[in-house]
Amino acid sequence: MISRYQGVAGAAVVAVAAFLLGMSIRASSSSQNDVPVQSTPAPAAAIDLSQIVLPTLQPQLVQVEITVKQEPANPQVIEVMSVQVPGPEVLMPQAVSVRATATPRPPPPTATATPVPVPPRPPVAPQPVVTVINAQPTAAALAVGVARAAALPTATPTSTPNPCINRVCAAASVNFAASGSNHADVQAACNVSAGSTAWECVKQALGVQNIQFKDFGGSLGIFISGLYGVAPDFGACSCFWEFTVNGIASDLGVSGYIVRNGDTLGFRIGH
Repeated sequence: MISRYQGVAGAAVVAVAAFLLGMSIRASSSSQNDVPVQSTPAPAAAIDLSQIVLPTLQPQLVQVEITVKQEPANPQVIEVMSVQVPGPEVLMPQAVSVRATATPRPPPPTATATPVPVPPRPPVAPQPVVTVINAQPTAAALAVGVARAAALPTATPTSTPNPCINRVCAAASVNFAASGSNHADVQAACNVSAGSTAWECVKQALGVQNIQFKDFGGSLGIFISGLYGVAPDFGACSCFWEFTVNGIASDLGVSGYIVRNGDTLGFRIGH
């Protein structure tokens, strides 16, 4: 800065000197018209440099902003004052403001581990297993086998519950001979509670949908008139469905007889 101001001052001095020299030349040329020309020119007037006033330099405020990348995340501001320089012209101290902004360093990229491919293992051929069977066991081996068999617990067979315990198991049959129908004979079974009548067993064994009946009540009770759609005409043939117990005609009706285990309750065409 000082060298710059010195250059400006020197240029001003040269300009003033040139101006005074030009004025002197003009005066001398105008005087040649009035007086004779002298062989020796008049000496130039001395220049007083003390009368030259140089411009006063004003202090300048310079602000410099610097961005610095560093580890701390908080920015820092540093104020710096200039130092007075000795010389013919003393300049006012200049305030220099330096602003340092700390920019946090970005985190380094995370390296992703690349899996190393494992070469497939070659297939292993199955190895044959050789089993040696001794066709003639020794007496010691037989003894060991007998001892092991004796040591094993004997499995107790699980008994199947008897469905006829505390209940009555019986059978029901229908004989279509002499009925005029080609329907096949029917054999079925029933399992009823103790004390049940033959009617309960017949309904369970044959199905109530296959029985045509009428309940007269009282001592007459249930009268079965048709089985599986076959209903004899008593007026035309004097025949009917006869109720039998173990192959013998029963003195009681189907709703009056108490069924027992092993009974066979049957129906046939009677006259």
